[in-house]
Amino acid sequence: MRKYLFAAAAVAAVASPAAARDGSGYVGIEGGILFPKDQDADIFVDYETTTVGTPAVTGPPDTTFDEAIGIDYKKGYDIDAIAGYDFGMFRVEGEIGYKRSKLNDLEIDSTDLAALNTALNRPDRDVAPDPVGTLPALTDADGDLDGKVSVLSGMINALVDFGNEDGLSFYAGGGFGRARVKSLGESDSAWARQSILGARYSLSPNLDLGLKYRYF
Repeated sequence: MRKYLFAAAAVAAVASPAAARDGSGYVGIEGGILFPKDQDADIFVDYETTTVGTPAVTGPPDTTFDEAIGIDYKKGYDIDAIAGYDFGMFRVEGEIGYKRSKLNDLEIDSTDLAALNTALNRPDRDVAPDPVGTLPALTDADGDLDGKVSVLSGMINALVDFGNEDGLSFYAGGGFGRARVKSLGESDSAWARQSILGARYSLSPNLDLGLKYRYF
């Protein structure tokens, strides 16, 4: 099976203490709820040819079923650490983040599943000699749901601030970086990007409390 890792997630982060003031550096810790998007995946079947009797029985050709699997995820969590510099209206920051969610449900397209069972001669319909005997038809239950997806990312964000830095203020921007994703027993790295919207309130000259939305 060829597995495609999920590409996007919506994140709501809360409680982000940081001291972002014009002409100064700042640091922060953020944590929130992760809402992973549903994922579609292809199935690549590498059939093996088995020699049975005379003449030999030849298996079907290798096949790819496009978007045959639908994978749903449970809500997860997102935590990250940030450090940046506030130039005034603009801020630039570096971010190290970790996201994790468990698999919730797996669905296989019924048409593709039927074609797979036909090619595998499951159950045995006596259309050809079967070296392993009668096997039951494959179902959704044969999919492996015992897993999770996690993302470790390093991002550079550029943000624009609006409002009163000593009271309520708002910000928006985006980021670009690199992410390593682990899912269903496989891992891969890719370039990543995100969009950010947020609001923060100054509790003191050295502490802000905020609410943040991120599409990663």
